[in-house]
Amino acid sequence: MASRFLEPLGSRDFRLLLASQGISGLGYRFYYIALAWLSLKLTGSGLALGTVFLVSYIPRAILSPFGGVLADRLPRRRLMITANFFSILPLTILSVLAYLDIAQMWHLYLLAAMFGLLDVFVYPASTALLTTIISLDRLKSANALLQEVVELALFLAAAPAGILVAEIGTWASMACGAVFFLISAILLLPMDEPGVPLLNHKINTPSPSTAIQDIKGGLSYVWSEPMLKALLLSAGVVSFCLSGPLDIGLVILSDREFGGAVAFGSILSFLSGGVLLGLIIAGLIRTKRYSLILAGATIIFGSGVILLGLATEPGQVVLLAFVIGCGIGLFNIFYTTFLQRTSRPEMLGRVASTDLLIWTVMAPVSYAISGTVIDLHTGALFIGAGLLTVGVGLFMLLNRRIRQA
Repeated sequence: MASRFLEPLGSRDFRLLLASQGISGLGYRFYYIALAWLSLKLTGSGLALGTVFLVSYIPRAILSPFGGVLADRLPRRRLMITANFFSILPLTILSVLAYLDIAQMWHLYLLAAMFGLLDVFVYPASTALLTTIISLDRLKSANALLQEVVELALFLAAAPAGILVAEIGTWASMACGAVFFLISAILLLPMDEPGVPLLNHKINTPSPSTAIQDIKGGLSYVWSEPMLKALLLSAGVVSFCLSGPLDIGLVILSDREFGGAVAFGSILSFLSGGVLLGLIIAGLIRTKRYSLILAGATIIFGSGVILLGLATEPGQVVLLAFVIGCGIGLFNIFYTTFLQRTSRPEMLGRVASTDLLIWTVMAPVSYAISGTVIDLHTGALFIGAGLLTVGVGLFMLLNRRIRQA
């Protein structure tokens, strides 16, 4: 079983993609902790932190359908390389501004918007790229390995990034993030350029009118598949329930109750460690009943979020973060593989971008509400989000189309 799980590593291109994504995960964690703590340093407000994350979703909401079209038409590897290179400049500039102690909130908004724009292209491109270098029967193992490496990177980077912020400053964490994104881009350069299933073989770059037609076609395809539609909408509600509480709530909880950046880094380490365990378990599970795993995982991390709102000790928080992470890891693998296996290959980039669009619409609302609620009562945020998440898990169990998939 273990040897079958590791079969995707026999592909040279997959090994390069794996290394690149892992290094990119290191860069993201250093960037994320620095951004969150710099926002708190400048404002001290949970609502202000929420608006920073909210701004990152504006380009996603507007442009994510176009990212899917480009991922279906243009070389996906080149899209990912370009995005990584473009991550370096804003991080470097903000690192200098933070070092000089002249950073302002509008700088953070600009950086967040830039990363949101890059995600528009990276997510559908990476999701679709994997299907061109790995055979269908190895896809779940490949997804598990990719996400395990990324989560391992997030796990390993969280505590050092928190210590770096606390001992040296946010500028140092951002500088490290820029270096990691550079290495990630370089690792993709030796990859072969897999073929792209073009919708029209006479053109490589869509005209605006053709792109809009393709976007409509992608949305119509998703809407015409009842199971796919129900699953995407369920995942969107999960995004609403988790985005604000985990991205904003844990920052504020760490700052107010448990000592600051170092505590935040420790909580994120346990969260990532739980996700890593969930990914490992998901990669070893052999089942065709994906819906049962998705529903069970949703109920697990939803219950953990509820208990997080009742926790009073740091040990309780890190343990619950680990449990929540485990459920998220299980969910991510089966959800991603399910989309890849059930979507038509020529539509996969647009299905992934539709997923990103739904997530993009739901997450900013979550940030706005979470930033407001947590300034009033920390526990209420986690309890309310957890109850709604458990409700989504029960919906998946009861929905006939999802249950029979």
